[in-house]
Amino acid sequence: MVAAGRNQLCRRIADFTSAAQLQARPDTRQRVSKPRSEADLKRARAVQRAIRSLWESMYADSTGYALVSLSILEDGRIGEFVVNRVSGDQDFQAFLLSFLSTLKSTYGNAAGPGEALWIECEFVIQPLAR
Repeated sequence: MVAAGRNQLCRRIADFTSAAQLQARPDTRQRVSKPRSEADLKRARAVQRAIRSLWESMYADSTGYALVSLSILEDGRIGEFVVNRVSGDQDFQAFLLSFLSTLKSTYGNAAGPGEALWIECEFVIQPLAR
């Protein structure tokens, strides 16, 4: 299970890397996103609540970090997720893949209809201080 999960995660990372190589390098001096409307912010908060609810109900055995982009479709569903950056062992990567797959399959369309948008999320699991 862990190896299969890691392979899927690595495949998603490879897909993202390939797609990024085809695009021109963005001009870092210009803003690429536009200010969001109140409706878009409301939709993003609905996604954030769903992420927090699921995150609090799951348990990871290992530490790690991931930067993930979620595509929110016009009908409010999560269309896809792209792992932009990840660090952690195979157990963390398998946990992350399980979490994101569960989120996508159980989320529904709570964000409601609106303009398609991307949401960037950080997932961090740190060891507890002693």
